[in-house]
Amino acid sequence: MRLALAIALTGLLALPAASRAQAPSNPATPEQLVDALEGMFGRNAGLRRAHPKGFCAEGEWVSTGAGAALTTAATLAPGVRAPVLARFSLAGGNPRAPDNVDNARGLAMRLDLPGNESQDFVVISAPVFGVRTPEQFRDNLIARRPDPATGQPDQARIQAFVAANPEVTRQAAWIRANPPSDSYASAPYFGVHSFLFTNAAGQVRPARWSFEPAEGRRSMTPEDRQRLGANFLEAELAARLARGPAEWRVFLTPAQEGDVLTDATLAWPEDRPRVEVARLSIRRVAAADACTGLMFSPVSLPRGIDPSEDPILQMRTPAYAESFSRRSGGQ
Repeated sequence: MRLALAIALTGLLALPAASRAQAPSNPATPEQLVDALEGMFGRNAGLRRAHPKGFCAEGEWVSTGAGAALTTAATLAPGVRAPVLARFSLAGGNPRAPDNVDNARGLAMRLDLPGNESQDFVVISAPVFGVRTPEQFRDNLIARRPDPATGQPDQARIQAFVAANPEVTRQAAWIRANPPSDSYASAPYFGVHSFLFTNAAGQVRPARWSFEPAEGRRSMTPEDRQRLGANFLEAELAARLARGPAEWRVFLTPAQEGDVLTDATLAWPEDRPRVEVARLSIRRVAAADACTGLMFSPVSLPRGIDPSEDPILQMRTPAYAESFSRRSGGQ
């Protein structure tokens, strides 16, 4: 397959067989994933099925030029400045989710690049995703679906699913140990998937994205949760941007020998060497309808960057397209 071939040609990594995606026995479909979200959170007509609570913003991406050694992609070419349309959001499928509870923040954005190219990012404020495969995504939501008679989930069913799929606890454990931020501007964001970066010599190197807030990370304290309330994030960021841009230092962390490229529930070591490749500057909250008609796809990539075989990454665009079709149709 393409990933194995690229790595074999470059000799940069020797991947164990376990790092390659295995075919599931009961493969999930995009329709099943969106149905599972609706079964858990309800059918919220006209809204995104995942991350429905959110708003859009505008800014700029500025490349440092340091990433040009890793890829020929216009995203990281020296001197590149690109306009950004971004969407901040809360994870999950509840459009009324409270801002002050343990939950991941999300950031999706589109860069308009030179040469009539673009790149989409879909990143979250935890370094790991909640499930490893689309089948786990589907089955996890089904296991947690409330019983229509009681309005409560079946705890025995949840415990049985978790016992059989222990990796689904990793994201929640990280969030408990790292409480959510007191602002979208003070949150880090992580590309939990691996991508393949090709340089001018044709060498391919897997790497992961991360975004560190320039003003530093800040987590909510128990007092903050009480003071800030359930709906503070959008107004807080608008007030913050009125004083000046919110900025993030953008890094790429190249993979090392033995890293698994197809499991988004596994974080790479925090002390891993990384390269600062860009600066993201968010300058203003955008009009309410600025990205209503957009579908952000993390595999919308310029030449020089390709997706890995991570099964969650591969399923995102088909599932997003199914969700987009339903909300565009007023469902």
